[in-house]
Amino acid sequence: PELVPLCQSLEAQGPNAEGIGEIEQRDLVRNALRMRPRRLVLGEVRGAEAWDMLRALNTGHKGCFSSVHANSPRDALDALVTLGMMAPERPPETVLARLISRSITLVIQMAEQPSTGRRWITHVFEITGLEGSTISGHDLWVRDEVTGGLEWTGTRPKCMAEFARRGVGYSVPTDSAQQRNGVLV
Repeated sequence: PELVPLCQSLEAQGPNAEGIGEIEQRDLVRNALRMRPRRLVLGEVRGAEAWDMLRALNTGHKGCFSSVHANSPRDALDALVTLGMMAPERPPETVLARLISRSITLVIQMAEQPSTGRRWITHVFEITGLEGSTISGHDLWVRDEVTGGLEWTGTRPKCMAEFARRGVGYSVPTDSAQQRNGVLV
């Protein structure tokens, strides 16, 4: 039985013992695009598929979700640029930065909670554009290392209009408790 209706799962695989039959994640991204998806969900982006993913996001495939390993949201953006440059097409850094700035809205950084091993959100970073060849943005929420709480930075998200258009309620905090935590309704 299908767990998610209208969902097609594709899986990469390494070559067999004879060295044939490899299916790279890049091939899966391209094949998924032929299926005219509404959403594209990739596992960890680790190579040239970053280029295909960014191109897909800039051709109307909104709502993509993926992960990349990095130490901070800005490091994750740098990693995406570097991974995209691994593609055989060799896209320049400036092109990749432009694609990222136009197609990715939020970077959510997660880390392992040392005492429990659970994952928790440490940053919510909003991309706001491109300044020269540098992707610009700011933290919206950051985990306080002393209290362990996710603290709102006080910066009003520029993506609020998109939240409203998609029916995601958001209220700007009015009291000090809400200002510390931010409120996504």
